[in-house]
This record gives sequence, structure tokens and C-alpha cells, in this order.
Amino acid sequence: MSLLNPVKERADGRKVRYAVVGAGWIAQEDFMPGVAKTGNSMMTALVTGDARKGRELSEKYGIEHVCGYDGFDALLKSGKIDAIYLATPNTMHRDFTTRALAAGIHVLCEKPMAPTIEDCRAMIEAGQKAGAKLMIAYRLHFEEATLEAIETVRNGTLGQARIFSSIFTQQVEPSNHRTEGNKWAGPLPDMGPYPINAVRNLFGAEPIEAFGRTASAKGDERFGEIPEW
Repeated sequence: MSLLNPVKERADGRKVRYAVVGAGWIAQEDFMPGVAKTGNSMMTALVTGDARKGRELSEKYGIEHVCGYDGFDALLKSGKIDAIYLATPNTMHRDFTTRALAAGIHVLCEKPMAPTIEDCRAMIEAGQKAGAKLMIAYRLHFEEATLEAIETVRNGTLGQARIFSSIFTQQVEPSNHRTEGNKWAGPLPDMGPYPINAVRNLFGAEPIEAFGRTASAKGDERFGEIPEW
């Protein structure tokens, strides 16, 4: 997939039929509204544990098939989908990804990929074994400003690039799942992939070492289970 031309049509000319798995904020605000703009994709199924949300989104987007998580395996065998967009909590990524890939269904999985290296390798191996594609939904290297930055660095306009510095911050509501310690969605795994992937694309190289530190100030009840920084 070219960074300059990320949209590819299916070889047979059909649109890619997606099942959206997990109907939280990221799916509703980013993926689902964006599908219609791709020209090569459509949503034919939705998997959610919230029946009311399922009905509302089905009506809004004309999604034909809606089921709970207990219907996921049947959906994979139904012939109604070609791929899934996976937007469940991070700790569930490995389970749903490996099940889909084993069924020959492609997976576009939200970042971060998974909580452990073992999980990530199992996901990759499942795709290799089944011949299905696995892609992590890190989007910034498809966006215009990032593509321009990559070109500026690689064409030598700035000379030889040696140092990259990034600061990335955002607010979080107390009710957001990122504040829950068992979701593996604190600031390091949730926001860390952005600067790491930015520098990988800018320099066209892989890191040889990575480490992270976390900390919290006292008195903010949002960060009882996760670090603030």
C-alpha cells in the first residue's frame, strides 16, 4: 500500500464489506462516518454489546446485519463480510483478531495493537497462517501534513535529519475507558504509538531501543488507576 495512494480497489471491483466490531467513540466518530468517503468500502455488519446502540447505528448507516459479541463467530462464516474494523478495548484485540484471521477475514485493528509482545506476535502469525491481512489503524502517515513532513525530511530540504522531538497531550474525561486500569489504555500505550510511528516514517528506519516512564501528580481523581503522564 503506497503512502501516497492508500486507497486500493478490490481486484474484482467490489467494495470491501466491513463489519465494525465495537461501537464506541472511535468507531462512531472516525471510522463509520469516513467509510462513505473512501469510495471502496461499505459497512454490512455491526457487532456490539449494546442493543440500543446497534439499532440506532444500523438505521443511521443502513447496516444490514447487527449482532452481539456472541454472534461474532457466526458472522465470520456468514459470507456477509470481507474484513472487520476492530475497535474493542485493547485487551480484547488479540482474541477477536486471531478468530477473524483464522476464518480468512481481514482485520483493520485500532492501535495500540495489543498489551504484550506475545499477543502481537500471535496476531501476526494468525494472519500469515491464514493468508489474511492484518493492519493497525494508525492513520497519520496517510494525512496531508504528515506526508509533506516526510517528503521535506527525505528530500534533504532540512539537511541530514538527526533528532526528532515530539510532545503529545490531550484531556480525558473521568468516565472515559482510558482511565480504567484494566483496559491497558493509559497515556503510554494509548498515545505513545503516535510519536513512535511518526519518527519511523520520517527517518524510514526502525528503532533499536525504546523505553518509557510514567508519573502522576497528586489530587486528580481521574488518575487513581492509571498514570497521568
